[in-house]
Amino acid sequence: MKTTQFLIFILLSLSSVLANNTCDLHKETDVLMGDKRLTSFWAQEYIGADFVRLEMNEYVKSKNIPKPNVAIFDLGFEEEFVNLTEELLVPKQMNGKRTMRARHGTSVANLINGDFPYGMTDHLNLIRLGRVSGSMYRYHFMHFEKTQRYPKIISNSVGWGGEQDKDIAELAYDKNILWFLAAGNKYPEPVVDFEVSSKAIMIGSLAPSGLQSFNTQTHNDIIILAPGNEELATINGYGEHGLFGETSGATPLVAGTMVNIAALLPSITREQTISLLEKSGFQSIENMQGNLDAPGVLNSYKAFKVAQSIYEKCQDNLECID
Repeated sequence: MKTTQFLIFILLSLSSVLANNTCDLHKETDVLMGDKRLTSFWAQEYIGADFVRLEMNEYVKSKNIPKPNVAIFDLGFEEEFVNLTEELLVPKQMNGKRTMRARHGTSVANLINGDFPYGMTDHLNLIRLGRVSGSMYRYHFMHFEKTQRYPKIISNSVGWGGEQDKDIAELAYDKNILWFLAAGNKYPEPVVDFEVSSKAIMIGSLAPSGLQSFNTQTHNDIIILAPGNEELATINGYGEHGLFGETSGATPLVAGTMVNIAALLPSITREQTISLLEKSGFQSIENMQGNLDAPGVLNSYKAFKVAQSIYEKCQDNLECID
């Protein structure tokens, strides 16, 4: 067994102990792998998100570290089940004039800053919850321009409507905004060209087996895989513990990872972010089989520790960070 694989199993084991001692694991939603059982928090445990959140909370106590601004674009949200950091308009999910239960967006939001151990971080300013049914990205970006308050991180688990949305991502890139976009779940169709060639950071999905999720599109321009599939623990639109997944779940795990890192390195660029995620990630099965251009697997803990070391040496000096 390769050393990296062994370390993954050790991390899972240690993190499972932590989870067992800090929360109700809702065993009815534990994940079965053959005759083995993973807790329903296997995804957060696999990438070390629980350790990052605990260490980040301790670290910021002794440092003057600002909170990054974050926006989430989705279908809608349930206000009572989302952790707001300030007074915000919380749009419902709509189907025409009919109000729908916003399970998708609420699940995404809780993967970013839901109560421990669901979410990735406590250290953020949630400045925008944007409903993007159809193509409303320009509308939301105009809001940022009007208020002159921009997010550093955008988590976007809903696909784009066309080339016009790629143009909005270009505007975000010019403002040094890190836009994380779900790569799509339409296998075996190819990834949409205007998404994969955009300035967004494309995210793929990993199954508990360690393989890329079966129905997630594959493309060498996907930056990183994160746990998702259909077994990712979160709080749904009914305020209940439930399972979520695919790239819609993987994307907020990566976005949440970078919220903590952007707190330490607020000027970090898209190119630096990609480099950090790729170089700190676990090898994927495709990598181990010789396809070094295929995306690796998110390692939130290692990425955070590398960023922490860079912060200690460089503060926010971009040349030093490079």
